[in-house]
Amino acid sequence: LPRAPPAGEGEALTESHFGRRACPAPPRPEELEEGTFLVRPRFVSVDPYLRHYFKHPPEENALARGTSFRIGDTISGAMLAVVLCSKDPAMPAGTLVTGVLPWSDYAVVGPDHGLRPLSSEFVGEGEGKLALSQVLSVLGSSAISALCPLQHIMHPARGQTAYVSGAAGSVGVIVCQLLKRVYGCRVVGSAGTKDKVVYLRSNDVGVDAAFNYKDMSTTEALQRYCPSGVDYYWDNVGGRTLDEVLMVMNKGGKVLCCGQISQYEGTAPHPLQNAFEIVARSLRLQGYLMLDFAAHFESAERELFGLWREGKIRVRATTYAGIESLPRAYIDMLHGANMGKMQVEVKETAQGEIVSFSEQR
Repeated sequence: LPRAPPAGEGEALTESHFGRRACPAPPRPEELEEGTFLVRPRFVSVDPYLRHYFKHPPEENALARGTSFRIGDTISGAMLAVVLCSKDPAMPAGTLVTGVLPWSDYAVVGPDHGLRPLSSEFVGEGEGKLALSQVLSVLGSSAISALCPLQHIMHPARGQTAYVSGAAGSVGVIVCQLLKRVYGCRVVGSAGTKDKVVYLRSNDVGVDAAFNYKDMSTTEALQRYCPSGVDYYWDNVGGRTLDEVLMVMNKGGKVLCCGQISQYEGTAPHPLQNAFEIVARSLRLQGYLMLDFAAHFESAERELFGLWREGKIRVRATTYAGIESLPRAYIDMLHGANMGKMQVEVKETAQGEIVSFSEQR
């Protein structure tokens, strides 16, 4: 298989950079070791941050606490899974779990799994319960990555102006709603298609203004929609957008760096030109990893569920079918094909037809 594109050479990720292999049939219940259990994915979260791990092996990876992949490794990512059989009393068969698992039809999980069982209070049939297809959008890593930094880093104040780039993505769409409906900010969002702009302006998201960055520069848009400047910038894209936003930030403003999706594919990284504005405007610029807030995961899930029940969070997902569609879903997500969460639903498959994908670097 072709090697994956090195950073900065301009070659985009394609399906040919992924491999697929069949794995042995999963063990029967009596074959499991004590303290282990067998899980099957139900919905796999397709997230941009994995692109960094594909480019850099573990010894080069700046995200030291994350997962990196070598050629031939099975990719892992966040997902909703179900326990099929178990020799762990805390994880009986039928338990729904969320966490990081391999992109494969089945996985045997040991004691140090880091998975979180999903409360039956959250999921089920009937009014006031989440459908399985909604779990990753409301309680998954994207939603937690939106809520916790707002609570523990940004501390938005009512009446202030916030700008969110990548606003129609899985994190951005939750951030917009929290800023508007929970914190009472004036919210401006940007996205890359007309349909996404319409979605952001709809009652489902409810931003005060939205623009297509392909039709209007960020500078022009923020001068129009934020004439008094920007107090909070939630950065999902990095690159030139961050440079332009620094020029319209108000003194003492906060920039929260969540992602760099404009920098993941193709071209060499955009060098930051306006860094001195951080000094001149007394700005606070901070990045984070979701694991920074591990101590708050349980309370965050409960709060997010409550906000969803109150109608303060409304979600939409783009769902592909079948584990074999993961490479296509991932590439499409990098190119903005998703509205809200990009995810893959995994149907039950025949034993032994376990599929794993590995990027060839």
